[in-house]
Amino acid sequence: MKTVLVDLSALDTSLRLRGIGRHVQLLASGLSRIVQSDDCGLRIIGLVHLSPFANDNALHDLQHIEFDPMPPRASLLDDQKTQWFRRLILQRAAKNARADLIHLPDPNAPPLRFTRSPLQLVTCHDLATVRSNRPWLRFTTSVHKRLMAHRYLSADHIISISSYTAEDLRTLFGLPSSRISTVYNGIDSNRWSSEKNEEDARICQKYGISNTPFALYVGHASWRKNQSGMLRALRYARELKPDLGLQLVWAGRLSVDEFSAIDREARNLGIRHALRLLNFVSDEELACLYRCAAAHLLVSRHEGFGLTVVEAMACGCPVITTRRTALAEVAGDAALHVEPDDHEHIGKALLRLIEDHDLRRDIVARGIERAIQFSVERQARETLAVYQRVLGIRP
Repeated sequence: MKTVLVDLSALDTSLRLRGIGRHVQLLASGLSRIVQSDDCGLRIIGLVHLSPFANDNALHDLQHIEFDPMPPRASLLDDQKTQWFRRLILQRAAKNARADLIHLPDPNAPPLRFTRSPLQLVTCHDLATVRSNRPWLRFTTSVHKRLMAHRYLSADHIISISSYTAEDLRTLFGLPSSRISTVYNGIDSNRWSSEKNEEDARICQKYGISNTPFALYVGHASWRKNQSGMLRALRYARELKPDLGLQLVWAGRLSVDEFSAIDREARNLGIRHALRLLNFVSDEELACLYRCAAAHLLVSRHEGFGLTVVEAMACGCPVITTRRTALAEVAGDAALHVEPDDHEHIGKALLRLIEDHDLRRDIVARGIERAIQFSVERQARETLAVYQRVLGIRP
C-alpha cells in the first residue's frame, strides 16, 4: 500500500486563522472522513506539528486525528522565520513515513528535494502577487515570479482551487494541462446554515449592529482586497439613503498597521462611525453575522477562489462580488456582480439588495442551492482521486 504524507503544519502556525489554515483544516477533515469510511487503497498520514525531529508525535494517521477549527497550540516562530525550518522537517518526515507522495496544501514551504525524494503534489491557491501591475512592486513581483515558477515547475503535479487559477498556471508558467487538476474548495455544511435562531439576535446585539442594516466583509486588508472600494461604496450608499443608517461590519484579524490604515481612511471619508471593526470572530458567531447581514461584500481585485462567498451563500446571505478572476466562477449567477473599481456600482448594488425584496429572495435562494456544490466531502474525494492518479493507482 502506498503512503501519502499531507503537510498539515500550517495549523501549527498563525496561518491557522487565515485562508490557508482554513483550507488545510477542511481538507484534512474531509480526508479523515473518507479514510474512516472507505478503503481508498492508500495510507494517508499528516504532519501535524513542527517537531525538529519529525518523530511519531508529529506524524498522525488521519483516522486518529481530531481537528479543532482553532487549535490552541501555535508555533512560537512566525511564519516567515519557519519557511526553511518547515522544508527540513517535511523532508525528514517523508523519510520517516516512507512516503511515496507529499501533498503541500500550503505551497509556501516545499521540502528540499534529494535523489530519492517522493513525488510532490502542490496546491496553488492564486498567483495574485505575480499578476500585480503596480509600478512600485515591479521588482518584487519579478523576483517573486521566479520563485513561484520554480515552485510549480518543479512539482510533479499541481492542484488548482479554481479553473481561473489553473489558466494562470498555464499562461504565466507554461505548465501543460496534464500536470494540473482543478479541485474546488469546500465548506462543512454542518457549520454554515441558513436557519435563523435566537443566537443571531444576541450576537448582533453584542456587537451593536442590531438596529440598522449592515454589509459584512470577512478577511484581512490589502490593496487586492479593495478596502478603499468598500469604504467608498459605503459612503456613496449612505449619501444616497442617509436615513437608512447603513453600516459596514468588518470581521477578521487585522495587524496594527492594517487597523490604522482602515481607521484613517474611514475618518477621511467621514464614515468612521458607520464602520465596525470586530477583529477575529468564531465560526459560530460568523454564521450568525452572515444570516443577519444585508449582504456579504467580496469585491477583491484578485481572488483565487473566495471561500467566504460560499459560506455566505450557505447561510442565506446575498453576495455582492466582482466579475473578475475566480469570483465570477465561484458565485455564478447566484450573486450580484460589480466592477471592483466602481464604488458607485457597489453602493447601488447594496441598496438594491436592501430595497428590492424580490431580488433579495431570488439571490438568497440561488445562493443556498449553489453552495451545496462546494462540499468538503466533494473536495476530499476529488483530492483523493488526484493522489491515485499521480501514483498510478486505478480507483
